[in-house]
Amino acid sequence: MQAQVGIPINVSSAKYRVLFFLLLIASAVWIVGLIGAVGNLQSQTERARHPLYFGYRMQEVSGYTLEAKEAGAGMRDILLAVDGRPFSGYSVLFEELDKRRAGDLLPITIRHPDGAIAQVSIKLRATTEHPATVGEWFAQLSLAAFFPLFCLCLGFWVAAQRPSDPIAWLLLGMMLSFEGLVTNSAWPGIWRAFPNGWEALTASTLPIWMMLFGLYFSGTLDIDRRAPWLKWTIILPLMASAILMVVFQVGRVISFDAVAWMRPLLLRIDMGQRILGMVAISLFFTFLGTKSGSPATPPDARRRLRILWLGTAVAFTPSFILAVSSLIRGSDFGWNTPDWILLLTLSVLMIAPVTLAYVIVVQRAMDLRMVLRQSAKYALARGGLRVLRVVLITLASILISNVFVNRSFRRVDQAAAMGVALLLLVLRGRFIDRLSGWMDRKFFREAYSSEQILSDLSVEARKFVQVKPLLETVTRRISETLHVPKISVLLRGEDGYRVEPLDGQASSGVLQLPPEAASIQLLRASDRPAMVYFDDDNSWVHGAPPEEQRTLRDLDAQLLLPLPGREQLVGVLALSAKRSEEPYSPSDLQLLQSVAIQTGLALENSQLFATLAAEAVHRERLNREMEIAREVQERLFPQKSPLIAGAALAGRCLPAQDVGGDYYDFVELPDGKLGIAIGDVAGKGISAALLMAGLRASLRGQTIGGASDLAGLMRNMNQLIYESSSKNRFATFFYGQYDPQTRRFDYVNAGHNAPMILRGGEEMRLGPGGPALGLIPRANYRQDGCELHPGDVFLGFTDGFSEAMSATNEEWGDERFVEAARGSQQRDPRGMIDSLIAAVQAFATGAEQHDDMTLIVMKLIPMG
Repeated sequence: MQAQVGIPINVSSAKYRVLFFLLLIASAVWIVGLIGAVGNLQSQTERARHPLYFGYRMQEVSGYTLEAKEAGAGMRDILLAVDGRPFSGYSVLFEELDKRRAGDLLPITIRHPDGAIAQVSIKLRATTEHPATVGEWFAQLSLAAFFPLFCLCLGFWVAAQRPSDPIAWLLLGMMLSFEGLVTNSAWPGIWRAFPNGWEALTASTLPIWMMLFGLYFSGTLDIDRRAPWLKWTIILPLMASAILMVVFQVGRVISFDAVAWMRPLLLRIDMGQRILGMVAISLFFTFLGTKSGSPATPPDARRRLRILWLGTAVAFTPSFILAVSSLIRGSDFGWNTPDWILLLTLSVLMIAPVTLAYVIVVQRAMDLRMVLRQSAKYALARGGLRVLRVVLITLASILISNVFVNRSFRRVDQAAAMGVALLLLVLRGRFIDRLSGWMDRKFFREAYSSEQILSDLSVEARKFVQVKPLLETVTRRISETLHVPKISVLLRGEDGYRVEPLDGQASSGVLQLPPEAASIQLLRASDRPAMVYFDDDNSWVHGAPPEEQRTLRDLDAQLLLPLPGREQLVGVLALSAKRSEEPYSPSDLQLLQSVAIQTGLALENSQLFATLAAEAVHRERLNREMEIAREVQERLFPQKSPLIAGAALAGRCLPAQDVGGDYYDFVELPDGKLGIAIGDVAGKGISAALLMAGLRASLRGQTIGGASDLAGLMRNMNQLIYESSSKNRFATFFYGQYDPQTRRFDYVNAGHNAPMILRGGEEMRLGPGGPALGLIPRANYRQDGCELHPGDVFLGFTDGFSEAMSATNEEWGDERFVEAARGSQQRDPRGMIDSLIAAVQAFATGAEQHDDMTLIVMKLIPMG
């Protein structure tokens, strides 16, 4: 969401240099502060603590420790010198303390309120008398390291994500201010002026950033448009006080004389800054509440504002209480406050930066009630599961202990007790895991495996040869998985894309999109999902004709999902907003796109086979059915070989009948890679062709986004074939991926005839790495690989070649096949295929072809 505001922030080409400069300063303060915090914790039993404290009266003591009181120092004393050095600035005291350890004497010269000058020596004490505990380490590092680092990373990440968005820069200012709240001033001597000044600047400007954020986030308030000068009545005094406080904090470390003129003003400046700061922060919440309650605010912006208001209110309440308390006491923020209270306050304060970043970066915000309800449900359900696990383990432990402790048990009773205990442990594992998975799907889809959803949907899609059951299955599964209440399907027809009526859905009337519609053209051009945001003035949907916009509104469309065919768009899925009103995440879109590809392929196959059935009615059944099936199968084979750098490809299939069960494919993968597949389905005819079509769709669906785990891919395909075909149906299959950049060839051989690589006079076989597909469930496969060289020839074939028979029933055999391949090795791939087919046909001398014959050749072009 790009905020359109008129804040005078420079977001020119120098924005990244500004980011780098701020990051450099903030990182230096954080690193030195972390080093100082660790050093203090490690040496807190040796390091001397500060015996005297000073406020706005500079050299006048405003606080002291017990050892200072025992030496004779007290409130309102004036510190004149430290170990003989004039106390001209705080750096003098810091340098002298850095030289000493606990137990040393610190000579000082003071002037009492009555004017008497005294020389006293303070016996320094350690920060604490015991080594730092784990809790103290955690508390101090949280204050000095974790919280500041979290704020810095979040602020700079959002600014880098949206460098041209002024709201992101306001968030960065707030994150730097949060870091300044806990700056550790561990710099030595006079250098301590730097973190003191940085802390004063960042902490003093926090109310300014917050007020401007509330004023301009999700649009400018009308009061700022009518009277833009009003905000400066607060900003300018706060800026002036921030500058004065920086001067004071830096100057008092270096030289009291340099800032002596400020002494009469400091208390007034501090009081005014605190009051104006509280007013500015109050205006932040007032502005957010005003916008969230305005009818003119868009729904998405209203949701953001409500989440922001609640998150920041919860985050700032403890800090506000501490600020009011310090104002009443007239002390600094957090002075004399236990570490655990500060740690708790900062822990709650972390809600603010997370909320601020969420409402800026997220594309669509969830409804506040849905966020709270879903989080509460999930937390309670998870807590209940943990309790159930503990109860089951406790019961099992009691039973097992009684078996060994109570010797009066009979053997039958002991066996029964052990059996019940084991049953409880099994329930604790399997039952709880299944219940946990159900809850993850119920409350948070991200915890459920999208790969499992895709595999399940693939299996279900292949059970249908009719369009309507296929679409009903797909829409139902998407709705259950992503909690989408309404999904409409538009299928391509003669006059455009018309809504397909499905069971269980209310009729939307005759709704359709013409082929020239803006949405159809966008989906065709990008081949990716398209978001439909009517409340976003920059959305593409506002450029569509009014009729098309009305159709999309009637469909409640927030996401348009293309169903691609092999050559054209076969349909569109129109998804409404989720029930939670949460936007579709990148993982959602990736899952949906994969499902859409599988659905488009299955839909196209269904339509092709529907065409086969319709035409077979009007012609002679068997002949026409085989003819149409042959045409369908030919369309499933590659129509042309892809262009791959440094390689030439060719393939051909000669079925024994009109249709066959052999299969080969060339799959163009992301990053210029090439997938090569060849398979042989057991049997011939229509049944083998149907299984071959399913095999192709499964491979295409799982490799369309790129796949590196070929063994896992083969396991998925084996499970699909096993579950969706009869017991006597299986297929040998070989799949490899070639990377032309590295000439790496990775492959898995599932029981297929071992392809060969011809390299000069050598021959290399790519042997099996697992059983044929569909033979056994949950089979394991091994992925292998090799490097190809220029001039190598990859030769994949089915057993129709090696087992070809002559008229005298003599088998051609592997030796003749290899000899023929070597003889044609110098020809191009298409010429090699022609030569091998001619050789096997000459051997057969007119004998009937008993099996399908398929051959693919890839030849790497020799260098030079």
